[in-house]
Amino acid sequence: GATIVPAFDDARTIAGQGTVIREAVVALGDPERAASSSSFFKTGPGEYGHGDVFAGVPVPQLRKLARQFRRADMATCSALVADEIHEVRLLALLLMVAGWSSGRDDRAEWVQCYRDAIAAGHVNNWDLVDSSARQILGQWCLDNGDHTELVEYARRESLWDRRVGIIGTHAYLWVGDPTATLADVDGVLMLQLPSEVGSGVLQPASDTQAFTFGIGPALGRGKGNVLQMTATGDSFVFLGVTYRKQA
Repeated sequence: GATIVPAFDDARTIAGQGTVIREAVVALGDPERAASSSSFFKTGPGEYGHGDVFAGVPVPQLRKLARQFRRADMATCSALVADEIHEVRLLALLLMVAGWSSGRDDRAEWVQCYRDAIAAGHVNNWDLVDSSARQILGQWCLDNGDHTELVEYARRESLWDRRVGIIGTHAYLWVGDPTATLADVDGVLMLQLPSEVGSGVLQPASDTQAFTFGIGPALGRGKGNVLQMTATGDSFVFLGVTYRKQA
């Protein structure tokens, strides 16, 4: 039957309710889905999600819980995002997005809460990054007119920190501004922009042909492949092809 969980309509009852929220996630778990998710998110030895634990909860159900517990405070979100269960961390990030979106005077605190979660290694898979980086850090940088922090994240050694830096630029792309994305990749590849349309020319490592890709506003909804880049030094991997910086 349906799992019934309490709704916290009184803000005074929210603090310390992390256990209740976690139990709500676990109650919706499905072992078969958990096994499938573990495979899909590459949790085996040597894979990028090694050691991650799944309960087997579909994202639509997590979003429903996020609406139900949308008034969870920062302390609760910080506790939940440190959980070993992947879906609990995802729910925590959805709640952070809700807190950030509804905040007025405490947005600086919410974005720091998010930074702390990244620094602690809790935002450590692509779905976790993609559900939060644009909405929180990217929007913070856009609102403050400075994408320097996104560039700094994109230069880090950690794969997930780099993804935060790149996905965060979606906040700019959603309003038709590719400058933050270009700043992220500047120094990794040479981009030639022949028009305001925003097409880039990439030189493959084999030096045999050039490839083009779109960097326009359509990327704001995940339609572009630039977000699949993995940069290393003067080269990067894009759709399985290794490219190097043009001379």
